[in-house]
Amino acid sequence: MDPTSPLGRNPELDRCSTADALARLLRMLRSSARLSQGEMAEKLHTSQATVARWEASRSTVSVDMLDSISAALGLP
Repeated sequence: MDPTSPLGRNPELDRCSTADALARLLRMLRSSARLSQGEMAEKLHTSQATVARWEASRSTVSVDMLDSISAALGLP
């Protein structure tokens, strides 16, 4: 099977690389907003440990929480 075709891709690897990219993006956006993990957590009504897990790609962010993160950072 052709590894460049969608049928030849490994969904687990794709998910991991996407999760890592999201983790890096979350950290960059939070830092750009000059917020600590704790301050971000307060805005999202969650814990600092949860924000740290997202940024370390040890936990996934729900779609609902992505909307809240966007609003907390003032993104469209």
